[in-house]
Parts: sequence; structure tokens; C-alpha cells
Amino acid sequence: MLQLSNTYKNLVIFLCVAAIIGAAMYHAVNASVLNNEVRVMATSGLLQNRQSVQKITIYATDRGYSPNKISLQKDVPAELTVIGNTYSCASNIAPNKLWSDTKIISFGNKTEISFTPKDLGSFQFECTGGLFGGVIEVV
Repeated sequence: MLQLSNTYKNLVIFLCVAAIIGAAMYHAVNASVLNNEVRVMATSGLLQNRQSVQKITIYATDRGYSPNKISLQKDVPAELTVIGNTYSCASNIAPNKLWSDTKIISFGNKTEISFTPKDLGSFQFECTGGLFGGVIEVV
């Protein structure tokens, strides 16, 4: 068995704890998912000062979109990444008040939808057949 000095053991423990804390802080600041809903947690001032983008990933599946409830901040650019895991109707997202053209999500690929929410309120999104959908809440 490999013998390590106490200095190396302490260094390994420190690095592991730092990695865990860093990962937890990254996920807490960027977004949280609860009950199929995503809410961006960072303050709008922080996002605007850094010219950041609200990044959200959803999955198009045989059962619809997951998550299907998203909360975004007004006037902050958003980038919605849709990952295709289906050949169902969910692989086509119809135009709405946030984007103007149909988005096609190929199985196993990512489709980026970029927009800046300008109005407060709830905005529906759905597949082109109307079978699956979700809501983007702009706050």
C-alpha cells in the first residue's frame, strides 16, 4: 500500500474540499432545478455589469420538455440550449413572442436559441403540433 506523508494527505483533503465547495457555489449562482422548473439565481446587477448571458439547458424528450418551467430576468440576454432526445413532436419548437422562427432539434444534437426578454410576463413555448410545451416566466 502507498504511504503518504501527512502533508500530502492534508493537501489532497484540501483540494477535494475546495473542488466540492467550488462546484456547489457554481451551481448555486447559475441556476437551480426543482420540480421541473429552472430559476436563474444571480442578481440582475451582477449579470448586467459582466455582460453575462442567462444560460439554460432543456431536453426535448418523448414526454415533452424538461424542465418545462423557466424563469429569466428581463433585459438580460438569454441562451436556451435544447438537447434533442426524441423523434417526437418535441423536436420542433414553434415561434413565439420571444423568438420568431421554428427551431428544429435533431436527435442527439444541441440547438441554441438566443434572445433577450424585453417584456415581463409568462410566455408559452410549444412543439409545432401543440402536444408538448412549457412556460418562460420573465421577471
